[in-house]
Amino acid sequence: MSQSTCTINKCKRISRALCHCCNQDICLLHLKEHYDKIILQLNPLTDEISTIDNRLIEIDIKEFIIEYCKQLEQWRNECYKTIDYLF
Repeated sequence: MSQSTCTINKCKRISRALCHCCNQDICLLHLKEHYDKIILQLNPLTDEISTIDNRLIEIDIKEFIIEYCKQLEQWRNECYKTIDYLF
């Protein structure tokens, strides 16, 4: 089994870990640096997910149902008017 080298910044050290996120071989020296870089990318994503989750919690589904029922009823009435006119 051959040993691979670190893929970070063309490092010549032997890799000791495989990042499952990006599938890169990483030496111990670059492992913490790589981990920190991934965490920095995940923090904004976590914040965005939390924001979306909060917005979804605030949505009142009953209000949407009432509004769509009104629109459906309006569409129905307009269709009946059109049918009556054509008849």
